[in-house]
Amino acid sequence: MTDPLFFGLGSGPDEKVNSFDELKSQLERDFAQSGNLAIDFGPLAMAWDGNVAWCAGDCTISATIGDEQLRLEGRMTAVLRRNGKEWMFAHTHFSMPDREQEAGKSFPDIR
Repeated sequence: MTDPLFFGLGSGPDEKVNSFDELKSQLERDFAQSGNLAIDFGPLAMAWDGNVAWCAGDCTISATIGDEQLRLEGRMTAVLRRNGKEWMFAHTHFSMPDREQEAGKSFPDIR
């Protein structure tokens, strides 16, 4: 499911991956630091042209960290590339809205 030329970004400051091997290491870290881990997507907007497709939408990450349940409301984008009959992820980006920025404002307040 992952393109050999994959690169992507996560929500943490060091979550930048530039290869399949780096993605694998990032996912191993994610699973090592959590008990149960699930990501739900939607609603998503999707489009494609030829051998490239892209999507964007909301995502909810649910994880067990120690004895605590964590729920993060975020956003994701992805680019997929068709290789024959298969669609493979070439790029993903996960982020969470800035909690300091109020709805309706383009920038957080400077304090």
